[in-house]
Amino acid sequence: MDERLPNDERIPAEAVKTKRRFGELRFELLRRRITESGFISVARTAEELGVSEMTIRRDLARLEEQNVAIRTHGGAIARDGVRGQAVDLEEPPFEARARKNANAKYAIAATAARIP
Repeated sequence: MDERLPNDERIPAEAVKTKRRFGELRFELLRRRITESGFISVARTAEELGVSEMTIRRDLARLEEQNVAIRTHGGAIARDGVRGQAVDLEEPPFEARARKNANAKYAIAATAARIP
């Protein structure tokens, strides 16, 4: 079945299927990327895929509706976290932040203290 453009011109059914298929592939790619990396940038993803930023925003809104992502300014983060937990969904208390990666923080401070 052909679809129609606003000027009543028909779009061949195969072209409609191909466009829809690309949209679904793009959506699944975004779902996989956000699950694996924890964050998606709207601008970078739009450029990489050759689509508009608005298209990526609509896809991210759909991921948010499906409870996969939380939209942020300029992108989205994974709702359920990621391997290695690169981001905190809520800001933890100061004491918890201070203890997180404490050994690495002390090593950085000791190295910085030796710089003249």
